Amino acid sequence: MQTLQSLQGAILCLDYKTNLLTINCNRLIATIISTMIHFSLFKDLVKPEGEITLVDFYNEIKFGIYHEQAKRIRASILEGNKAEATEVKKKLPGITPAGIFKDRRNSESIAEYSQIIVLDFDNIGDYDKAFNDLKNIPHTLCAFRSPSGYGKKVFIKTKGT
Repeated sequence: MQTLQSLQGAILCLDYKTNLLTINCNRLIATIISTMIHFSLFKDLVKPEGEITLVDFYNEIKFGIYHEQAKRIRASILEGNKAEATEVKKKLPGITPAGIFKDRRNSESIAEYSQIIVLDFDNIGDYDKAFNDLKNIPHTLCAFRSPSGYGKKVFIKTKGT
């Protein structure tokens, strides 16, 4: 695992398909390091099981923790078996980038707001161009290919409350 110091001053963008890491320096990652943004971690999509930091979540993707599941999802989609792809996808852990939740995923249960929103783009035509465009948005914290391989998840830092 990378140390936090090695991440300072960089924006991390990962191509989930190839696990290629792109680093854009002098952006908002210093905010992540200084505040250590945490999310709730869900195994069943209903009740929080624990917490995970943005950096740890990103590293799990970067180091291929979910690579085999993503391969199965993509293979199932290519074979036309969307039901199997959905079942495998349901077994991936879920997070709430909006923050930490106490009992459930709803506005009444939020304990700590992260000011992070996730943009979820599906069925991107020119993936490489979209990836480059999205990672260059000034408030992009991280971006990665979705488990299906056809979309992009982009974490954006907002100033909302």
